[in-house]
Amino acid sequence: MTELTVRVCCAPALATSASLSVEPCVPRMECPRLGAVDLVQLRTFAEVARLGSISATAASLGYSQSAVSRQLQALETDLSAALLHRGARGVRLSAAGAALLPHAQDMLRSAELARAEVAEAEPEGVRLRIGCIPSATPALLAPALAGVETSASDLTVTVRQAPGRVLIAAVAARELDAAVVMGSGADRPGLLREPLATDELRVVLPAGHPLAGRTRIELAQLAEATWIEGEGRSERILVEAAAQSGFVPTRVRRAPDHAAKLGYVAAGLGVALVPGLLCAALPPGLVAVQLAAAPGRELAWLTRRDHPGGPQLELLRRVLGEVADRLQPAPDARQA
Repeated sequence: MTELTVRVCCAPALATSASLSVEPCVPRMECPRLGAVDLVQLRTFAEVARLGSISATAASLGYSQSAVSRQLQALETDLSAALLHRGARGVRLSAAGAALLPHAQDMLRSAELARAEVAEAEPEGVRLRIGCIPSATPALLAPALAGVETSASDLTVTVRQAPGRVLIAAVAARELDAAVVMGSGADRPGLLREPLATDELRVVLPAGHPLAGRTRIELAQLAEATWIEGEGRSERILVEAAAQSGFVPTRVRRAPDHAAKLGYVAAGLGVALVPGLLCAALPPGLVAVQLAAAPGRELAWLTRRDHPGGPQLELLRRVLGEVADRLQPAPDARQA
């Protein structure tokens, strides 16, 4: 997960006007009864108490089950007490856990109130905490921030880049004011989802590939190709798109990240299915070709229903929409 702060000021270019700094992501509070306590651990504990399940808590907060277990174990170690009774049907609070819960809830409410009051008292302007999935940051969020700086010189935007499930949980937990995420999976009670754009997938080919000169191709024309793919959702998207085109990708080469994925394609090791937003500025030697029946994914603006935001957040939402409109339909992205 990447978190940075962008100080939006009236200067010609985002790259020179933005002040970037890494901010700590794990707040701690002092409590006379508890000593130094990690608020992230307390929030996880409170969610486990609410849901009665480690797996449900992991899904709710966007963590792995092992991460939830580690946080709970660390909290129990800090307090020298077993907070939960774990069983086949879930978890329930121990006597110590029941005693801790109201204090944890009070501390979480106090932290949220303190954050809100500090934001209101901020003499230098308004602060927004925005999340964005990695594929939408370069082509969508960055231009929007550059556009906002001309209208809001007193605005500071903190950007957290992370997978969608983490950002959705962060908005729900009030750790973020809003986030740009994929629309699928963003429906959750208490959250408001507004469509931003449809990001169509494209095939990235080496510039010398026989199909590189085409304006549009069928995905099935690459049924025998070697596909460069990552793990998880990226591979699932390829498999689903291939199934819709009547084939199964049998030759797949793994790449550790997006940069390596494009590097493998440029080296002639295969082809790749890539979100259109990431094709706006391809490295030399690559061509992005549109698909005749392009699979797409909805990008959405996610806020809380009880706090859709003030004028600054609405300004950023509007500028994001304008940037998204300019990206649809995006022209062929080519750089040979």
